[in-house]
Amino acid sequence: MEHWAPPPEPATKLGRHRQLCPSAGIHVSPIALGAMNIGDKWGGIGMGAMDKESSFKLLDAFFEAGGNFIDTANNYQDESSEEFIGEWMEKRGIRDQMVIATKYSTNYKQRSTEILQKTHYTGNSVKAMHISLEDSLRKLRTDYIDIFYVHWWDYTSSVEEIMNGLHHLVAQGKVLYLGISDTPAWIVSKANNYARMTGKTPFVIYQGSWSILQRDFERDIIPMARSEGMALSPWAVLAGGRIRTDAEEQKRRETGEKGRMLAQSNWERTEDERKVCLGLEKVAAEVGAKSISAVAIAYVLQKTPYVFPIVGGRKIEHLHANIEALSIALSPEQIAYLEGILPFDLGFPFNVFSIDKPNEPDTALHSPASRPPALKGAELSQSLLWACLFLHDSSLRVADPVESTDCSLLQVSTTQSYRMSFWAPPPEPATKLGRHRQLCPTAGIHVSPIALGAMNIGDKWSDLGMGAMDKEGSFKLLDAYYEAGGNFIDTANNYQDESSEEFIGEWMEKRGIRDQMVIATKYTTNFKRGATDIPQKTHYVGNNIKAMHISVEASLKKLRTNYIDILYVHWWDYTTSVEEMMNGLHHLVAQGKVLYLGVSVTPTWIVTKANNYARMSGKTPFVIYQGPWSILRRGFERDIIPMARHEGMALSAWSVLGSGKIRTDAEEERRRETGEKGRTISGQEWERTEDERKMCQALEKVAAEVCASSIGAVAIAYVLQKAPYVFPVIGGRKVEHLHANIEALNITLSPEQISYLEGILPFEIGFPFDVVGDGSEYNWVQKSAGHFDKWPVASAIRPSPN
Repeated sequence: MEHWAPPPEPATKLGRHRQLCPSAGIHVSPIALGAMNIGDKWGGIGMGAMDKESSFKLLDAFFEAGGNFIDTANNYQDESSEEFIGEWMEKRGIRDQMVIATKYSTNYKQRSTEILQKTHYTGNSVKAMHISLEDSLRKLRTDYIDIFYVHWWDYTSSVEEIMNGLHHLVAQGKVLYLGISDTPAWIVSKANNYARMTGKTPFVIYQGSWSILQRDFERDIIPMARSEGMALSPWAVLAGGRIRTDAEEQKRRETGEKGRMLAQSNWERTEDERKVCLGLEKVAAEVGAKSISAVAIAYVLQKTPYVFPIVGGRKIEHLHANIEALSIALSPEQIAYLEGILPFDLGFPFNVFSIDKPNEPDTALHSPASRPPALKGAELSQSLLWACLFLHDSSLRVADPVESTDCSLLQVSTTQSYRMSFWAPPPEPATKLGRHRQLCPTAGIHVSPIALGAMNIGDKWSDLGMGAMDKEGSFKLLDAYYEAGGNFIDTANNYQDESSEEFIGEWMEKRGIRDQMVIATKYTTNFKRGATDIPQKTHYVGNNIKAMHISVEASLKKLRTNYIDILYVHWWDYTTSVEEMMNGLHHLVAQGKVLYLGVSVTPTWIVTKANNYARMSGKTPFVIYQGPWSILRRGFERDIIPMARHEGMALSAWSVLGSGKIRTDAEEERRRETGEKGRTISGQEWERTEDERKMCQALEKVAAEVCASSIGAVAIAYVLQKAPYVFPVIGGRKVEHLHANIEALNITLSPEQISYLEGILPFEIGFPFDVVGDGSEYNWVQKSAGHFDKWPVASAIRPSPN
């Protein structure tokens, strides 16, 4: 019927779009336009750049040739790549016709001089993901991204954190498909398996460096992608511009045009690169190709199916020359010839067991001949058939994982000594508070090693024996903490009758630093205690979903933010079920209102029960536990630390300074004389007991040994060095006390000093730990069976004594 007649043939074969892969039905142009050169900020770093007019001309030429697939990233051209593409699509009115792939992970604020703390603009954590995506949506002038890539694997964020966070973006409609780049094959397989087992969104496309000059991609990435039903999107297909003829090289030498030098110390080709280019020239003559680049692109297009090479450049004539690759058919002999020019070792285990042919012991098996070959022309209808064949090919299996070297974002030499000033680290922070640490094995977000406790920030609790601070004093303390490198603030819905959250929210808004900070707050406690205008306060307390909903909405408003980094269950109420609570908390994460979950003042068996329920049902588990712990109060060490170790959770210790009881005799006498006294909430005496005094004298002794200026710093160092992933929450109202506490990060306690402090006061570990231990070493029953070497558990970060 004429009504359903196909449209006119596209201007070039770039307009003959192909299904992305068996697991994604979207159709894209067979070559993606690489947008690393689109933008005007990288001209001075050896990458090349384009002004807006030139960028729009290249984008227009790609679109008019039938292209609809553009590949960019949050950091390309210092963000101007996304900005130019967004403006171009908006002006042309073609957003929905285009497939836009962008990425997060790389520090896209690398060269920004306006941002002091850049910790959360890099990495795979949910916070980095959240910030980057929102910025990309704004720059691209769109409300959704077609393909959102993990740019590279950071080895700190867990598979669970990343896949849950990415899935929530899909659920929110902000992202349609997920991709992953520059990551070992076994991690991709693990991530996709987790996604499928928990009902999350898996990756459908893999991006990495691949060319006839660099064939490592063929080792395990291709077999993995085939087994996973993923597309492949290789970059550096033209080897960073190194694929050129002798004549072209001579022309560049004479004109001074040269080539890309960001990742190479010499723009000229090596002898091996020249050999391959001569081979490409020979094949180009055989197939009647006008350029050797087109032959190089044809190689990756025809090596395996579902390949969509990313080809950049700045010249329209180069774009059209590259499109010629879609008209080239390479014979098996020509592919073998090109592959034979340089040696390539497939390596173990692929040289023993291959996914592409029967193993030697299994020669009686049929070769998987039904597996689809690569497209050697624009045969779109064939690809639909191949997808069906792929999905029903029971002979597919995952190749054995192998160790993989770290991938670079650019085509770089394998020589580790070459460093690019472009990626130079920022200046050292003002104090070690600015040396941020991964929160825990299950959360990739990075925070300062000491959190600022905000119980004193606010002006409502002075009459409760807690102390308070007016807004000016609060802002001065917050500024001092931030300027020292701190980014981790711990507050709660009820602190200072809500003025704590209010002051923090106003401070962040005025300083314009919300995304640089990690804000932990809590629900459960009655945060309307001081409200005389609310007669019924039933729903302002407890763990139930209504209390949760009311508290979170109020906290978001007070903190002047649209998301909370860490939301704690403040304490266990013994009435709300684990299922109700974890479902409710997960919904907040899925809605983008909360990034991570924590739990405080709760029995360990409830924490593990809750986390197990979350994992088994595809919900969000707790990643941090908070409770009182100090050298004066060591019950935390009984089962909280072993539980957190097994759960992969961080530990956030409060009352590390014994609620102000850790002080010298001289300090106590001064307080007595001045009438300053100390905290008296909960009926406690402000003066120390005899046991507390003994411990403080011991801390004073150790402080002298390690040359510490305060015993408080030694007490903080104790919890920091007792176990890994510990982030003490330290409050106070004076800037000088803050700096004194930061000294803890410079103190190294010896095992003997730790044992000495622990021996001052009796502490019974109790049953069953006095029988079976805590798992850090073999217990006496196990040792009775033989001699064992125990794999060490993770240890705390300890400052160098030098």
